[in-house]
Amino acid sequence: MAVVSTNSIARSACRAVTLFIVCMGMQFGVSAETAPAIPTAVTHDNLQSAGQLAGGVLSLRLEIREANWHPGADDGPALPVLAFSEAGNLPSVPGPLIRVPEGTRLHVTVTNMTLLPAFVHGLHQHPGGQKDTITLSRR
Repeated sequence: MAVVSTNSIARSACRAVTLFIVCMGMQFGVSAETAPAIPTAVTHDNLQSAGQLAGGVLSLRLEIREANWHPGADDGPALPVLAFSEAGNLPSVPGPLIRVPEGTRLHVTVTNMTLLPAFVHGLHQHPGGQKDTITLSRR
């Protein structure tokens, strides 16, 4: 689990961050009999911001989960992906939208629910750099 907190969001009045992780061709050493069902990633319309905003702080709990994504059509071929979800919700593509007024503090918890390590880019004040990458160990 990683916690990211920042004191301000850069210059613009609103900043939108879309989180998305894709890993194609994933293979895991789990048999079909013991493997949990992999959910289908829902399409996120990015009309509603994620998390709870109170007292100038956005609190958000994210999970990285395995999912099947159908990029062409719901009944089309599925791609295995790693996708973000708000805790307790289905994974979505693109991931949950983080949109806040300038100066808002962020308190983001990211839990890696997969069997593999994950690398998260984009949860930083802009401009960012290589040091702003978060490595999450497997669950």
